[in-house]
Amino acid sequence: MFSRWILALLGLVHIANGLTMLLAPTAWYGLVPGVTETGPFNQHFIVDIGLAFLASGVGLAMALRDGRTAATLAFAGSVWPALHALFHITGWLTGHLPHTPQVWLSEAMGVVAVACSPSPSPGAISERHDDQAAHPCLPAPSRAPLRL
Repeated sequence: MFSRWILALLGLVHIANGLTMLLAPTAWYGLVPGVTETGPFNQHFIVDIGLAFLASGVGLAMALRDGRTAATLAFAGSVWPALHALFHITGWLTGHLPHTPQVWLSEAMGVVAVACSPSPSPGAISERHDDQAAHPCLPAPSRAPLRL
């Protein structure tokens, strides 16, 4: 059950962030710590990313349902945060470190830590509903023979 709370929380955070980016991009730009230090305001860019956060949040929230499709939805909802974090980590490793402690904290906590937070494994979502925490990218155990 704990893993479902994490899934719900991450889904709501991504939906709220995405909606704020879509409906109030100027306010979002000024409110999120470190964002103003990464470059000038670009409404098109913020709205594009807001759509990705909204899609991610909806996928994570829809994964709260029972059944085998829940694992697929959890995976789909986790793709954007994982790729976003990988982009930031790659930047750090290639010498593009955050310029200020505020940007560092924003990227480390708001991007990487969120993407690395524990989420339910497909098996826990689709079959057992227990507190097993793993990454949704792991394959679900199959109980039925493969049919072509």
